[in-house]
Amino acid sequence: MLLEQSSAQESNDDVEELSLIQHHSENEESAEKAAEPVVGSRPPTGSWKEMQQTTGSERLDNSIKKHLKERLRSAMSKGRRLVLEEASPGADLFLIEKSSQDFLEVRKAEYVSHQKRIQRERKLLFTPSSRPVPAFIKLPENTRPRYLEDEGLYVGKRPPMSQTNENILENRILKMEEGKKWIGDDRRIMALPDPVKESSTRPPLFHMEEDLDPALQTVYRKATRSKYENKCNDGTLDPEGDYQLDVDVSGLIFSHHPLFSREHVLGARLAQLYDQYLTRQHNNLTGHLTDKLNGLRSALRNMQSLTQPMQQRIFDYSLEIRNTRQLRDSEQEKDRTLLKNIIKVWKEIKALREFQTFTNTPYKLFLRKENVDQASDEQVFEDEISAEVVELEAESEEDYQRKLAEYKKQLAEWKLSRRKQKAKKKKRKKKKKGQLQDDTEEDEDQELSESEGPEEEDCPKPEPPERPDFDSIEQQVREKASRIRRKPGESVLIPELHASGNITANDRCPRAEVARRQDVERHSIIIKILYNGKRASQTDSRFLDTDFRVHFGQIFNLKIVNSPQSITLQVVEKIGSSCSLLTQVFVPVPEPSALTGRVPLEEFEFSSNQRVMFDHEGVGSGKCLHLTPVQM
Repeated sequence: MLLEQSSAQESNDDVEELSLIQHHSENEESAEKAAEPVVGSRPPTGSWKEMQQTTGSERLDNSIKKHLKERLRSAMSKGRRLVLEEASPGADLFLIEKSSQDFLEVRKAEYVSHQKRIQRERKLLFTPSSRPVPAFIKLPENTRPRYLEDEGLYVGKRPPMSQTNENILENRILKMEEGKKWIGDDRRIMALPDPVKESSTRPPLFHMEEDLDPALQTVYRKATRSKYENKCNDGTLDPEGDYQLDVDVSGLIFSHHPLFSREHVLGARLAQLYDQYLTRQHNNLTGHLTDKLNGLRSALRNMQSLTQPMQQRIFDYSLEIRNTRQLRDSEQEKDRTLLKNIIKVWKEIKALREFQTFTNTPYKLFLRKENVDQASDEQVFEDEISAEVVELEAESEEDYQRKLAEYKKQLAEWKLSRRKQKAKKKKRKKKKKGQLQDDTEEDEDQELSESEGPEEEDCPKPEPPERPDFDSIEQQVREKASRIRRKPGESVLIPELHASGNITANDRCPRAEVARRQDVERHSIIIKILYNGKRASQTDSRFLDTDFRVHFGQIFNLKIVNSPQSITLQVVEKIGSSCSLLTQVFVPVPEPSALTGRVPLEEFEFSSNQRVMFDHEGVGSGKCLHLTPVQM
């Protein structure tokens, strides 16, 4: 009964709703008619554009929405439902059902060309090139490749790899930020030795239908590692003994460090030049070559015979004197230039100290003078000049005679060719005049012309050699002597470098220098020892000194189980809690018979291509630096 009443009431509401819709449609038509413009009449109050903005259909929709809101509000207040659960499909006028076909859109297939597809893939994917990478990209600027094979180090055989694959791999890894760390000093990708052995490690297996002899039957045993397998043994050592490798890490000296000041750079250069000076003074090549030259000259003066063997011997002695004199002059020039460079760098250090008003290095250079006897010194100088002038005059005369003989030979050949050309010209003139008409003579001329060949071009006349200017030889010798030798009577300068100077305290230095020194105190050095590519031990951490020298004084005893293939020292710099690898030093593997007490300590040089810059007085590395005060 309740359901019928509600349905009846809802039907009444529907009728009222339809009448309301019809009423509104009539009002809409009347409104549209009223809205039509009439000729000669004025529009009502308000602009025409505002009236056109709200059409009749929109007003109808607004009224229906307003009516539905009122119905919903009244139904909710009375607790009734607007739509029945089991109502017929036509009962609800405002629900529109949609199927899947309403959301389906049919289009034709799109075709993407091959070129466009490649362009899209290039934006998303990286395809490395197979072309070789230029050499200047693999290594830093102003760096030469280093080949360990040429230095006598064992590097092993690289695994086989095609050049195309290697180029693709290089082009791929060099696109990465840290790609250059995979490129070795020889401009090739780092690779371990080929692990494939030439001979098989397992015995071959024989598959036979018949049973093997019992003596050939294999017996299974569990794989065990021998204690002395792969021992470093050359056949003379005891196979039952234990062997060890002693690595003595004495210290570390930086010839350059990013925390160097300008004075440190000049001081390191001065120390290097002084070491070269001491080495040259110890070897004394100039003195040895001078003694050899005097002995050859004395022996040549004693040769008086004119026999053929003696003439050849005199020629050999003259050639040896020329080569020895050139070597002696070269060594004298090196000694003179080295001494000048030492004095120049010391003057630059003194000028820099005066400019910056503080001292960073303890270096002091003293020049000790040794007086000489001026008379004897001038006599030796003039004797040397006279002997060299005579030798150069003899060499110039010999070269002149050789060139003169060659000129005479070329002149004779030129005259002969001129005669032949004149004879050919005469024959051609006679042939043009018709004097040779006989067939036999024509055949003879043809054979003669074929034998002589084509006409040769006019060869230029050789020029005679110039006679040597003996007057200018002595002047040239004296100019060279003043450039490469000590002047007669001049004192002998002997430099002596000492590290006994005082370094300026921090409170007397500017703020930038104090910041650099504080930064130096935060840096420490650790050296790690790698045996066959695996870390075996490492040194204690040592802080940098003011002179950038680190003393370790540690000996590491490594027990040998496998034969040594490589020994590497890694120089690690520690700044606070962070560590960075500066470089790796490859140490040659010692001979198996070498003993610790008999092997001398060796010095190994290393370098790093890191680029470092600071805000304080540290010069950094990998950048241009001006050292003189004027340029600063």
